[in-house]
Amino acid sequence: MKIIHLAISFCFILMSATVIAQPYAGSEKVQQKPTVGISKAASCTPPTTSTYMELNNVRALIHTAGNLWQVPNQNYSQYEIPKNSGIMAIFTGALWLGGTDVNGQLKLAALRYRQGQDYWTGPLTNISASTDYANCAKYDKHYITTHDAISEFNAWFEAGQYDLANGTNTQNESFPNYSIPDIIKKWPAHGDVTIGQDYYLAPFYDRNQDGMYK
Repeated sequence: MKIIHLAISFCFILMSATVIAQPYAGSEKVQQKPTVGISKAASCTPPTTSTYMELNNVRALIHTAGNLWQVPNQNYSQYEIPKNSGIMAIFTGALWLGGTDVNGQLKLAALRYRQGQDYWTGPLTNISASTDYANCAKYDKHYITTHDAISEFNAWFEAGQYDLANGTNTQNESFPNYSIPDIIKKWPAHGDVTIGQDYYLAPFYDRNQDGMYK
């Protein structure tokens, strides 16, 4: 078994930002309904998962569909700072990603207030850059962890290694009833190579250099 250090990079390109204040909309998890009338890509329906990120006294709503900080279809902003203050510092935003292909053609994925649908979830195949409904649905989620959770797992794992080498019981003594978090067990490190996906997806620390997340 290897210890996992997760490095997650987020690149947010802000479409628009307006300082506003509005009544606090509550703390319930937002459920986004699929957008009606949007054309599908590879039989995939638009992503629907919404998650609140609560870090550094900020409470922000993000979506797997590429739009940010707004309750879907309601025009309520949800980038709250300080958390639980009811003050929304940013109205909305979205991912804009662009570049040129091998033929020099410009390709752009961008959203404006969730008009249209440019983002779908899950990896594409290496050769044909294809996907399907099952793959999109499987990855329609956010994979969220924290530095504290990874540090605790690291300390637990190293205590077990020390016990194996020295015949001690420090792991059970220092971490009674510890359970490995599901996010570590289910981290999407590898794609399905049998259908042409890349073997390496989400980054991880390879302790024993065998190329496998386990």
